[in-house]
Amino acid sequence: LLEYSIRKEVSKFILVSSDKATDPANVMGLTKFLSEKLCDQYSKKHNNIVISKVRFGNVLDTSGSVIPIFKKQIENGGPVTVSDKNVTRYFMTKEESVELILQSSLIAKSNELFFLDMGKPVKIYNVAKTMINLMGKKFTNKNNDKNAITIIFKGLEKGEKMHEKIHNGNIEKTSHKRIYISKKNQTN
Repeated sequence: LLEYSIRKEVSKFILVSSDKATDPANVMGLTKFLSEKLCDQYSKKHNNIVISKVRFGNVLDTSGSVIPIFKKQIENGGPVTVSDKNVTRYFMTKEESVELILQSSLIAKSNELFFLDMGKPVKIYNVAKTMINLMGKKFTNKNNDKNAITIIFKGLEKGEKMHEKIHNGNIEKTSHKRIYISKKNQTN
């Protein structure tokens, strides 16, 4: 995409990255991290295109979100599977993410790494309980209640983190109150 954008004289290129690129622990995180590094290299070699990166967490009700998984499990009568009672993730809506990505592209000058303000992380366990209630079901932690949905803990999968981070610190504000930028002007 970078080469195609350069060849077609696109003026701006913004990579949509992920919180999983911060201290990558699995293949997805590593590919996002390497994509950010590739953008760094292209940005150094090509000054006729503005290349930047934007990193943020989960987008609600998308294919990578737990929301559709939980919804299906609840519709099927449960149980709802959660990795661990204390696992947390960041969430934002599709509309928020699109707006902030577009705003990041307006701020971009060259080779920046932007971080979107995702608010406070949310316990996935609480998300599951809330969804059960919102879907008109009763939550129980007892396996013998056939009229209620239980939550079971399956344990962290290989490469899954207890808590995701958007960045490793060393960021500063931009002109937009919900967009931050790496002070080092490099992927970290």
